[in-house]
Amino acid sequence: MSWNMRDRAAPETEVAESTIERARKRLRLSSPVIVGNEYYLPGLEQFGDAYDEYHLRTDQKGTWECSCYSHYGGEFRQEKVCSHSVAVALYTGLPCQRTLPLKEEPRQREPKKEEPKQLIPEKPTPDRPCDIPGIPDKYTSWRPNQREAVEWILEQWKNGDKYAVLDEPTGSGKSLTAIAAARQKGLKTIYCVATKQLQGQLAGDFPEAVVIWGRENYPCIRFPGTELTAADCTHRKYSPCPKVSQCPYKCQKRHALASDLAIVNYPFLLSEANYVGQFSGWELQIDDEGDLVEGEIMKFVSLQLTRHQLEACQIEPPEYKTKLEAWLKWAEPTLSKVGEQLDQLEAELEPYLEAEKEPPVELMRELIRYQRLHSKLKMFTACVDESWVPELNDSEKWQFRPTFVRRFGHMLMDHGQRILAMSATMLSAKDWAWNLGIEDEVAFHQVPSTFPKENRPIIHLPAADFSLKSANDDSLALMVRVVDGLLDKHKDEKGIIHAISYKITKHLLEHSRHQDRLISHSEAGTRAEALQRLIDSESPLVLISPSFGRGVDLFGDRARFQICVKIPFLDLGDKQTSKRRWSGKAGERWYLLETVRAIVQMAGRIVRSKDDYGTTYILDSRFERFFHQMKKDFPPWFAEAIIW
Repeated sequence: MSWNMRDRAAPETEVAESTIERARKRLRLSSPVIVGNEYYLPGLEQFGDAYDEYHLRTDQKGTWECSCYSHYGGEFRQEKVCSHSVAVALYTGLPCQRTLPLKEEPRQREPKKEEPKQLIPEKPTPDRPCDIPGIPDKYTSWRPNQREAVEWILEQWKNGDKYAVLDEPTGSGKSLTAIAAARQKGLKTIYCVATKQLQGQLAGDFPEAVVIWGRENYPCIRFPGTELTAADCTHRKYSPCPKVSQCPYKCQKRHALASDLAIVNYPFLLSEANYVGQFSGWELQIDDEGDLVEGEIMKFVSLQLTRHQLEACQIEPPEYKTKLEAWLKWAEPTLSKVGEQLDQLEAELEPYLEAEKEPPVELMRELIRYQRLHSKLKMFTACVDESWVPELNDSEKWQFRPTFVRRFGHMLMDHGQRILAMSATMLSAKDWAWNLGIEDEVAFHQVPSTFPKENRPIIHLPAADFSLKSANDDSLALMVRVVDGLLDKHKDEKGIIHAISYKITKHLLEHSRHQDRLISHSEAGTRAEALQRLIDSESPLVLISPSFGRGVDLFGDRARFQICVKIPFLDLGDKQTSKRRWSGKAGERWYLLETVRAIVQMAGRIVRSKDDYGTTYILDSRFERFFHQMKKDFPPWFAEAIIW
């Protein structure tokens, strides 16, 4: 049957005009196949379709069933009527009033055919890492316990385990451990880290790996000399970019997909795997700093709407902005309105693309604003409910976070055939799995530290109870005296003070006798400058901060001592933290384990090799009681270094 747009009126439906126009665009590019009362519509990549074909049925009276509402991710795209069913209704002239899930799995988009990959047969782990294919020549020997860790990982894979969790302290060489196991097994591997900085470090250690960042990190070569990046891409199938084959982002993406080792960050993988689909299904997914995975998923699904963002899109927030119920009622009609405006902006853009003219930057920015808002509202309507924690008292921004991430753990965990999670503070595989909604068995291995405990003593000096309810002028004065005494003791050495809060930071800066040695930062944006000043200084400076408990490498003379003023419990002033903490035993367990994790991470900021040395002091009098309460969760290498 031939298709003529002018011969077809919109079907009988209450669906938004934007969805009808989307359906019309589909029909410009493809036509459905009809087999009796079964309809098959080709999937289109430019519409975000993850599948090659969608299966539909209808009762001929206006009710349709479509497989798009049945497959993974469909929950984020559900609307009253899907554009697949509207397209087929337009094509056949049938009514379309609502769409229901078709209880059948659609056929996923077929990958390019490749020769079946043969796993490298099981063989002994070589005496030298560099004798494993793909491991650089500089790795001529194993660190203590490293070869055993590789063999443990290989054994779990041999047993068919999907999840392996490795708890490795600082200095164990966990990156080499993971990649050596992957190369020994011959697995196509995607390696996930939390930051672009770590991606760069890994690329330096493993030059054959391919690093890819998000679109916004690559320039738009179609319109050079502008502020546009690959995130502002104007390529459409019906109006293709003539330089799409040379696009730096597309080229790097193809390179990464073809490689045996790609290095990505968590935000990139979550977005690509769940919406585009091309970075899903790798033979091995390595989750470095795996104890941060839950937080990365939390950031991905959490939503923040700002007054500025809504006003820029000419959208009014609900009348009762401090009521979650009002936002829930507001979201769906607002999504429809934003979708209509998005289609209008796309129509305004088309003439520029067809004429190969540079579109106005303001038009592109407006299009991007609406795209981002539309994406947020889709997530909102699909996910947010009464179990979420709203923060609605700010008149300029409104935030929505889930209490638990369990419901969303699959957004990362479903995309690797095997998952290897590792960190110095994994602590408990059982808790890690529960928090991510993993029901399978999880193998767990804890690697001992090779650093002599004499080089890394953890000394408890119970100065006072520094809890919020107990802290007073006397305890703060005592804290200053104890800190000053330790600074006297280490008068010729650099160090760091983990103040935990800006209040304590400010108090120490104002009352210490060593103000000439103390440096700090007033806000998060100046953290890097303060840290670099400490590193570069030849004087015995001491960095005091509430936020350097993780991700800082103060080896050697960069810091020979550190002071932990108070136990770093999570802030119960945060509504989401408080709701989860008081939700029951699972919430309490999570809260206490996060505190253990923070203490252990803090202790690892100094003493970064077996020949390094440094002293950690803990001043909070509550630490002894807390340690004995959670003793089973502290790593043995940490416990053996404590001096009471």
